[in-house]
Amino acid sequence: MGSSRNRELQGFYERLKRTRLGRKIRFMRKPKIGIPGFSSTIVTIILLAIAIFVMSGGVYVQIENPGLALQTKRGTISVVYPSTSVQTSGEAYLVASLLCLGIGGLLACLLSLRYAFRAKYGKIALFLGLGLFLLSFYLLWDMTQAKLNREIWPMIMDLGRALGLCL
Repeated sequence: MGSSRNRELQGFYERLKRTRLGRKIRFMRKPKIGIPGFSSTIVTIILLAIAIFVMSGGVYVQIENPGLALQTKRGTISVVYPSTSVQTSGEAYLVASLLCLGIGGLLACLLSLRYAFRAKYGKIALFLGLGLFLLSFYLLWDMTQAKLNREIWPMIMDLGRALGLCL
């Protein structure tokens, strides 16, 4: 019963193609709207950039315009302000860089699937991606713990040594 219905519809479509109305329907075009098409890759990159900007505290840096780093009483330089309510612009740049590093590591893990037929390259890309991601995760975790415990991060930078290395 279903096949006879299909044959009837097919015959109707064939007869409609030969008529003047059928030709007009067949060659009718959709109206074009003046909105350009964007590729999904560009949209994804733009959304990732906006997300990284917001998550790293870029809005706070634009509004408050804080200093680049913090000099403590002991003569050390800290990029991370030891409080959860204040942030330096150096901290925002560092967090944004670490987020980009972590996303790059995840992309390297994803690209390792393309080299599945070449085991050597696939393993290199996978371990490199995992290393970048774990390094980024560890540094962000350590920075967050230092802020929560109101400690200076990183502890190893001394003003004299930092200036000595620059000169």
